[in-house]
Amino acid sequence: MDHLHVAFVSSYLKDTALQHFTAILMYQPDHILFQSWCEFLYEFGLKFGIPNTQGEAKNSLMRTMMRKHEKFTSYKIQFESEAWETGWNWVAIRYVLKRSLPKQILEVLALAPTQRDYPRFTALAEQINWQYWESRSDNPDSY
Repeated sequence: MDHLHVAFVSSYLKDTALQHFTAILMYQPDHILFQSWCEFLYEFGLKFGIPNTQGEAKNSLMRTMMRKHEKFTSYKIQFESEAWETGWNWVAIRYVLKRSLPKQILEVLALAPTQRDYPRFTALAEQINWQYWESRSDNPDSY
């Protein structure tokens, strides 16, 4: 079954990784990486993987911003997939999330009691965003 994983993933290789795979295939067709998913991951992860996934996640998270017309729930899913990679604590994650929110959420958050707990903060932001979209649907001229 591992050989099927290797065959599928190798079809997505490009540039130098594809050249490396092709060279192994041509000159070492019995190489273990063609039969073992773990060996394939080790070989290609070692040579072509992101060397610092935590650093990459931190950089990505610091650049990400929720767009004005984006739903909070969708944004939160994308944000958290990066946030968990950083190794940051909840306070830091909440700070970066708050910094990335659009004006319509931040203005209401400024009026509400501060939520230091991450789940409560995200629940409040989600409720504010839901109310924003609800009011927009009641008043389509406000677009």
